[in-house]
Amino acid sequence: MGPEGSSPGGSLAARLVRGRASDVSSRRWNWWVNTVAASALLREEPRRRILRWAGIDVQAERLGPACYFHTSQISIGENAFINRGCHFENLALVEIGAGAVLSMFVVVATSHHEISGPDYRAGRWHSEPVRIGAGAWLGVRVTVLGGVTIGAGSVVAAGAVVAEDIAPNGLYAGVPARRIRDLPE
Repeated sequence: MGPEGSSPGGSLAARLVRGRASDVSSRRWNWWVNTVAASALLREEPRRRILRWAGIDVQAERLGPACYFHTSQISIGENAFINRGCHFENLALVEIGAGAVLSMFVVVATSHHEISGPDYRAGRWHSEPVRIGAGAWLGVRVTVLGGVTIGAGSVVAAGAVVAEDIAPNGLYAGVPARRIRDLPE
């Protein structure tokens, strides 16, 4: 840092103004997406318009209220149904295939920490994309972790935690989710 607070990124004042501008922009995006569009008072068409304006790729027509989007890195396919209260911590891309159904309060978390030493177990942080195949159905309060692909036509039972890839056309349940049986193709 040189005289008058200058640095390669510009003066301290200039960096603070840029930081505030991006903060304001981020807060504005968050307010439109996670307050206005999430309102139960809003019908689905205006909700879709706001989400599209915010850069979210929404092809689906049925989007419930009270959903949370961390970023715009998500695509929701045609005829998909996102029920109320779903939470997308989408720091990496989340792809939801055509006709997929996410029941109430599904959580998709794309980031996690590696396990570290005994003094601070939450080690190095990173994020990985999530893909939910066409026609898949995730039950109430399913949690999907980063780096997972859920195969087309699969069903994940309520409360399951999906920590590994799921093959197409299977019924999965449990913590962690395991294949219970095959489903017809």
